[in-house]
Amino acid sequence: MGILSAMTMSWRDSLSVGLAEVDEDHRAMFALAGVMAAAVEAGDLMALDRAMQTLVGGLADHFSREERILAARGDKRLARHRASHDTTLERFILLRRRFILAEAAADKCRVAAEAHDFLTGWLVPHIAAEDTDLRAAARATEIEAPVSLPVPPSPRDTRAPEGDIDYDLPPHLAHLLRRVAFAVPRLGPPSREFDSFESLCAAAIRRRIDRVLVFFRRHGPQVVRDLPPPFFASEAFAQRFGEAVERLIVPAMLQSRQLRGLAAHLDWRSADADSFWSAVERPLAEDMASRWRAAWDELMLVEKLRDDGSRVLMVKEATKWLREMLKPPSLRDYDLPRIGNTEIAAFRSLFDPAADPLPDLEAAWRKCHDLYEQELDPRVYQQRGSDGALRDHLLALHARLPGHWGEFLVLTCHRTFRRVNTRYLERFTASVGRTAEERLRHMPFLMGYLSQLAGHSHIRTQERDDEDSWKAERQELQKFLRGIGPEVA
Repeated sequence: MGILSAMTMSWRDSLSVGLAEVDEDHRAMFALAGVMAAAVEAGDLMALDRAMQTLVGGLADHFSREERILAARGDKRLARHRASHDTTLERFILLRRRFILAEAAADKCRVAAEAHDFLTGWLVPHIAAEDTDLRAAARATEIEAPVSLPVPPSPRDTRAPEGDIDYDLPPHLAHLLRRVAFAVPRLGPPSREFDSFESLCAAAIRRRIDRVLVFFRRHGPQVVRDLPPPFFASEAFAQRFGEAVERLIVPAMLQSRQLRGLAAHLDWRSADADSFWSAVERPLAEDMASRWRAAWDELMLVEKLRDDGSRVLMVKEATKWLREMLKPPSLRDYDLPRIGNTEIAAFRSLFDPAADPLPDLEAAWRKCHDLYEQELDPRVYQQRGSDGALRDHLLALHARLPGHWGEFLVLTCHRTFRRVNTRYLERFTASVGRTAEERLRHMPFLMGYLSQLAGHSHIRTQERDDEDSWKAERQELQKFLRGIGPEVA
């Protein structure tokens, strides 16, 4: 069609940076450039659409891999690479979007040709200059770039380095080009230097629990929810729960002969709350788990039959202490229902000395993040996902995860993702029951959270305003992208 540059692309071994995954990415880009050139010349719009989508997605993954390698060795050049990657990816994202919005076949081919020419002009200098740092990183650390997706980074500066690109995206729309960002709280270093073996055990148990609770404290920095956070998501609750565990549960666990026998061959004075678990073998882990469950079972409310034939749940004295210890400092700190057997079962699920649930939780969360973007808030370079995909994933997790964790994962989505508002939560609970009683039986914590809406009528208005704002941003971006011509892209 006469609209491609004369540059040709061919891989040569001298371009290798010595990292298999990165080199494979670069080879794939060379091959994709050839596919794009052939599709432009043939006017094959379907092939071009696939190629443009593959290009943007592949670049995003490739840049993440490169950044992980530099981050793994604390390379000071990471920030410079990240800025360059952001600039390049945004350029390709806009080209991809212009391709989608173009109506005439000739215009689509013209945009695809621009993308091809930009790719061919950028790729070899990128490898030869920027990726020299990667070659140095490979030699210094002798690591292969991991294939798994990284935890999404914190929001980056939306401004591109001056002179690198020649478009000016309105700052209030820049987030629509990036993946939805969220804050991931981290635990501090494990405690150490204990005055007794018992103190080490208590700290190790609390540390294991905190590793689960801190997962549910992730949230969207720009997402504001007026309702108090669920107790699983509250740092104040985690502190109080740890203290309650030390007073009410740990003493029963320390009666284990196996656990006390560990003190005889463990150098507990030099151990910390994390390294302790490397000395716990399976028989001891199973014994600890059994005693943990039994201690919580002792706090369960017991059903009694009254003289008149009615039934009532009797609260034990230790359970009254638990209720007092876990009472939130204020109504704004966290939402915790009056503690009964459902809540005690949830507390009991937070500790398992024989298994680490975090890998499964992180995998489940990554899919939540992906499905939310694909279905409810797609980036400009993503195809829209199928309706109900996020809901179905969350329902499957609710059925699989222990102790109502699935409900708390839904609430984590609510605190992280802009469009998972209370109306979404209400529609979600309708999937598990036709009546309020049925829904309460299946999802007591989620229904309890929603019950607070009765005293916060302004939340509905805020959610409608936010939804209107989101739609307006999307429309404004559509108009902006339609207004970018070939001469300025």
